[in-house]
Amino acid sequence: MEQRKCENADDMKQNKRRQERLKFIFTKKFQCTKTGFQRCTMQISIAINDALSSVRVHLYKEWNKENVKTRTTRSRTREDKRDEVRIHLYKIVYFT
Repeated sequence: MEQRKCENADDMKQNKRRQERLKFIFTKKFQCTKTGFQRCTMQISIAINDALSSVRVHLYKEWNKENVKTRTTRSRTREDKRDEVRIHLYKIVYFT
């Protein structure tokens, strides 16, 4: 069945109104009308996310400290080996 022009125009108006309502719902002005339960769940999720992020930061700091320790230990052993070679060469050059 074919629609008349006025029916088609009415459908277009309804679609436009529906889109405007959806835009309004997703704006910040509408967000202030949340129920108490929605606010509570939001606060809980924010608290959980904050706690997880602080744990991640703490773990990263610990991991970073371990890396620094291994790097300094490794560099000390390299320096010790270089010093041993220098001492050995020094003994060979000056005491032979």
